[in-house]
Amino acid sequence: MIEVAAVVTRSAGAEERVLTKTIRLQQCIEQALACNPDLKIERLNPQIEQWSIAQERSAFEPVIGGGTVRVTTNRWTRKSESRQGWRI
Repeated sequence: MIEVAAVVTRSAGAEERVLTKTIRLQQCIEQALACNPDLKIERLNPQIEQWSIAQERSAFEPVIGGGTVRVTTNRWTRKSESRQGWRI
């Protein structure tokens, strides 16, 4: 059993109060592991690695594309316009 203490001061002239909480060693270790920022980052690394693998594999997947072209001609000035369609 571990005793955790915190000192609380309310104001400059007030007396100090000490709050204690008793927890087991296993609980203390679990809380330390849950709050460790380095471990939080390490928990995300496998997911980041999976995303990276999926991104690299996508270079070998087929790509489908298509498009349309619209040409209009003005009868009076003989100008033509061309517009490209979409592409994936």
